[in-house]
Amino acid sequence: MSDDPEPLADLRDDLDRRAQVYERAVDAGPPVAGADETGQLSVLLGADGRLHRVKLTSTWRNVLAPADLGPALVSAVASAATARLRSWAEQVADDDSTPLTRPAPPRSTSLAADLADIVSARGDRLDARYAMRSLAEMLREINAELDTALEQVQQRASREHAGRSSDGHVRAWADGSGSPVRVEVDEGWAARAHGTNISREMTQAVHAAAAAAAAAAPASLLDGTALGAIAADVADARGLAARLGVL
Repeated sequence: MSDDPEPLADLRDDLDRRAQVYERAVDAGPPVAGADETGQLSVLLGADGRLHRVKLTSTWRNVLAPADLGPALVSAVASAATARLRSWAEQVADDDSTPLTRPAPPRSTSLAADLADIVSARGDRLDARYAMRSLAEMLREINAELDTALEQVQQRASREHAGRSSDGHVRAWADGSGSPVRVEVDEGWAARAHGTNISREMTQAVHAAAAAAAAAAPASLLDGTALGAIAADVADARGLAARLGVL
């Protein structure tokens, strides 16, 4: 039985059940297709958002110029991503099951419990006034740096990461999430290449750009930002205790 006050325990249980429904929809999501507005280029995205396939129709050259292939791919991926979100929403709406609530983490593993143990061990040596002043100063620092940190996170998310196909005929750029934002195809090569080869190199370039984005991603959202040091400290009881002067 939870030691939380009943309203908070009920809220936690409700949020956990909702989270399970969402997680089930994401895990069970089938691959989704998308196409550019001409329908000449289509893609297939997995449930994880990874590009599985690019396909060109046999008549694409009647509608698209080689220079149009890159923008068409970006458009098709965006279309598939929208379809994936729609599929998740429909699965969540149609799921009328009531999952069993997962057990809450034991109090002994919580940050608050660990901090309480540290404070208790200090006993009469604890300077409560100093700790409160330190807490107020930390909150002022968070408030002062919050806008800067959020801007840094947004800049990192929009930063472009480049990748190219194995033969170098296609280059792609992905944002921080790994989604392609720009694709360039060697027009002279595309004008004479078979559609299957174009599709393969486009897929390779997008995968390479997504891998570059993943490699550049920080371990934590706030790492490297104005609030990175505070975020690291407050995630650990001893780090937080040191900031508050109660260690």
